[in-house]
Amino acid sequence: MKLRLVLAATAALGLLAAAGASSAASPLPGMNDLTYASFGGKDFSAPSGQQIITSFETSGAPTFANIIFNYSGFSLTGNASAALFTGHTGNSASPAVPLTVDPSGEDSTQYLTLYGHGTVNPADGFATLHITRSGVNAFGLYSGSLDGYNHIVFHYAGTNVTDAVDGGWIAGNTGGLVTDNGNQSSDRSNGRLTFQFDRDLTSIDFYSTTNSFEISHFSAGEVPEPGAWALMILGFGGVGAALRSRRKVLGATA
Repeated sequence: MKLRLVLAATAALGLLAAAGASSAASPLPGMNDLTYASFGGKDFSAPSGQQIITSFETSGAPTFANIIFNYSGFSLTGNASAALFTGHTGNSASPAVPLTVDPSGEDSTQYLTLYGHGTVNPADGFATLHITRSGVNAFGLYSGSLDGYNHIVFHYAGTNVTDAVDGGWIAGNTGGLVTDNGNQSSDRSNGRLTFQFDRDLTSIDFYSTTNSFEISHFSAGEVPEPGAWALMILGFGGVGAALRSRRKVLGATA
C-alpha cells in the first residue's frame, strides 16, 4: 500500500508540474489562446488526456444530424459544401491510415469532407463543431491530405477573440513534421493533429477554399489547471493520513 501511495503521489506531483508548465505556456506565434499544437502521424487513437468523441459514423442516413457522438455536449452542423463520405469521391480522398488499421491503407469509415467553393455550392465547404459542455480545452482531429487552403477557427468561452490556423501555419508550428501539400498517402500530410488552449472551447469552424478538407476521428479533453492537481495531491495526502490513522487504531485494538 505504501508503495502505491508513493507512486500515486509522485505521479501527481509530476502531473502538477506538467500542468503548471502548460498553463503558464505562452500562446503560439500569432495566436491568442492556442498554446500547443502537435502532429502525431498516422494514429487514429486519441492522444493522452483526450477521448475520441466521434468517428463520423451515423445512425441512419449520412447526415450531420445523425452523427453518433460518444459523449454529450457536442454536435456538428455544415453547409451544402460539407458532406459525410466513405472512400474516394471525384473531389475528395479518404484519409490515409496505417495498414494495421485498414489493409487498404485508407480510412474505410465515414469521414467529413469540405469542398472548395464552386464544386457543389458557391460557398466554401464549412462545418462547425458546437461544444456546450464546459471544461473542454484540448482538441484533436485526424486530417487527410492536408493542404494550405484547409482552415480551422477556434472560438473560446468569455471572449470574442478567436484563433485561426491553416495548413501552412500547422506545417510551420509542429516541429517540421507536417507538409501541407495535399499528398493523399504521405505520413507527413495524413495524421492526427492535437491542440491545447488556455481557455475553454465553445465551437470550432472548419472550411476549405479549394478541394478538399478531409477530416476523421475528432477527439477532445480537459487539461486540468494547476489548482486541480494541487487538490488531487492533497487528496492523496489525506488518504495516506487516513490509512496511517487506521493502522494505529487497529494496532491499539489488536
